[in-house]
Amino acid sequence: MVDSANWTSLGVVTWDKSTDTIIGMMDIKGERPNWVSMSPSGNYCVTSNYGGPGVVAYSRDFSTSKKIADIGEHSDIGIDAAGDDAYVSIDYNDAGGNVYMANLRTGVRTNLFPSYVNGTSTAFHFSGKNFNKPGWFVMSTYAESGRQQWLHRKVAVVQMAANPKIYNLAQTSNNYAGYWSAPVASTNRDLTRVVWNSNWGTGSDTDVDTYMVQMLPDSIR
Repeated sequence: MVDSANWTSLGVVTWDKSTDTIIGMMDIKGERPNWVSMSPSGNYCVTSNYGGPGVVAYSRDFSTSKKIADIGEHSDIGIDAAGDDAYVSIDYNDAGGNVYMANLRTGVRTNLFPSYVNGTSTAFHFSGKNFNKPGWFVMSTYAESGRQQWLHRKVAVVQMAANPKIYNLAQTSNNYAGYWSAPVASTNRDLTRVVWNSNWGTGSDTDVDTYMVQMLPDSIR
């Protein structure tokens, strides 16, 4: 993503590191994305906007595109069990507030589980960087409203499938106190280590440490 000196969006560009060549460029006409990323396979450039175009998966040269979502919420890109690139996010406008995945090749969306449990809600972060163990992603939750439910203040591993297996790894032990205190879990490529940040109940937005869960290679299956 390319910005001007005053942070005006100029466009999006894809670059081939091995050949040191520009593959494609696109003028985004001032619609500055929240984030831009290449999919794990390198086949798609994904742009995420909260408004405007929403979430779009472009071919590397920007000659074709596929709309993935209307709104770009907290999200990540991983690899599903079939080896396809998959986008994982939360749909707060859905009746159930569903966490879902979308196949970037086909555009097919699969709802995984509702987040509006018993009239409650919660915020999410996702990590799909476990490229060596496809078919799963990590989520962390925070800033819930209503009576605490099974998914609140949790770090968990979720299967990329309808009616998924869900492994609870840890309580975040976090009292959300603003942006910097939000627990953002992240996984290594083998899904054997997951880290997250927590203020460990202090209620501070700056007194934050990093914690890690370590798992055996066959713990998630």
